[in-house]
Amino acid sequence: MFSPTMIIALSFGSPSAPAPAAATPVVVREVGIGQAPPRMRGPQAKLMAQRGAEVAAVRNLTRKLGLGPGATLRGFRYLPPRFLPDGRVEVTVEFDIPAPRRTR
Repeated sequence: MFSPTMIIALSFGSPSAPAPAAATPVVVREVGIGQAPPRMRGPQAKLMAQRGAEVAAVRNLTRKLGLGPGATLRGFRYLPPRFLPDGRVEVTVEFDIPAPRRTR
């Protein structure tokens, strides 16, 4: 049950005022493509190509964000890799840039 002070506090709010909109982050995506060494075959070649694509995608993302070569980037996500028929692997990474907060 509500106490009298809670009812008074709730009644002062303006019911017609819109609720503040949630800030939507900006999503930045970059792609990296990797390929295994020419003499490699099998599962190890696929894993090496995937790792090369991951490294390339993160490198491309840091460049796009304007970070230096020694920068550490945390909070990015790998999307599922695409294995291309020619043996290459394509990996996409996403990074959310928080939207600026509105000040009153």
